[in-house]
Amino acid sequence: MVVQYYYPQVLSQTRLDSYLASGWFRNAYMMYRAKLICLNDDLFSVVNIRLKTNDYEPSKRLRKTARRCESRFTTVIRPMLLDQEKEALYQAHKDRFEGFIYGSLKYFFYGEIGYHKIFNTHEVCVYDGNKLIAVSFFDFGQNSCASLLAVYDSSYSKFSLGTFTMMKEVEYSIEKGLDYYYPGYILDKSSVFDYKLKVGEMQYYNWRTKRWRKWQSRSTIPSDAENVKAKIELIKEGLKESNIEYKEYMYPLFSVGYLDSYYVRSPIFVSCHHEENEDLPPRFIIEYWLDEDCFTLSTVQKTPFVNNPEMMEISDSFYSEHNYFDLLMYKQVLITSATIDDIIRELFNYPNDYDYYDEDFGYVKH
Repeated sequence: MVVQYYYPQVLSQTRLDSYLASGWFRNAYMMYRAKLICLNDDLFSVVNIRLKTNDYEPSKRLRKTARRCESRFTTVIRPMLLDQEKEALYQAHKDRFEGFIYGSLKYFFYGEIGYHKIFNTHEVCVYDGNKLIAVSFFDFGQNSCASLLAVYDSSYSKFSLGTFTMMKEVEYSIEKGLDYYYPGYILDKSSVFDYKLKVGEMQYYNWRTKRWRKWQSRSTIPSDAENVKAKIELIKEGLKESNIEYKEYMYPLFSVGYLDSYYVRSPIFVSCHHEENEDLPPRFIIEYWLDEDCFTLSTVQKTPFVNNPEMMEISDSFYSEHNYFDLLMYKQVLITSATIDDIIRELFNYPNDYDYYDEDFGYVKH
């Protein structure tokens, strides 16, 4: 599946190891894995990475970064303890994040369930005198460690504190005899996440073989995002040839469709016979379903997306004209097919002019 969720009530350290080794990562109080992600008006494949620690040797440049920080700052590693000082650092840093951003550290680690401890979480704190200038958080399994979040004071940017805290996490993992360090994921294209690759020689998770492989050029790693975008181009080419008006949308809320199958679950869709009044939903949408490897034509209804800003903030970049940012629910899946030609032939069976839109019945023609 493109997106999967797991909400544990308890999670043993060995069980966490198993999930991490299968491409999952932690999101608040749940385990989560996704093959695709919408960022910056584009669709990317998620590439999970990990570092084998039993033969790890930091580069000369990393050792220089570590010496520079260790000579000037004090580092403390201990079980996680959230406080106002760390919260202030997070609030000052979080504007650098993209997409859906937790409103506070409490929500980042516990979501809406409150302080219910499921994971064995530790922190790396870096102090300049008595001032906290960086903190990172990581979970322990029985045989692995998963990095979760790092924030730092921007006035200390020249010290590469994000990289330094990752190095301290790796060092601590080695001291504890752990075999793997999971720094999260990067994308199938160069991005701001690539700093994680600097820590050492990574492995990446191959979704198709379900195995970890030695890091190689991105061009050789299969990309589901590029596959989806190629299918969307086929949809657009077919519509152009048939003189059917359309509009392409990114749909960052697609993962909701994997929690509730009534909702649209494609990260990109094409709106056909598009209604210029943006208060109304698309008349028809065409999708490519990656899991089933097929095209679909559907009618939908719109539900305004309501967000709790205290729990979750959304970066401004998500509100671009290319993104559709209301929830779409399927009214009827009219046809699924392996070929776009079948979809377009079916679309011609429906009128492209309607008298009005009814919330219960959709677009209506007398």
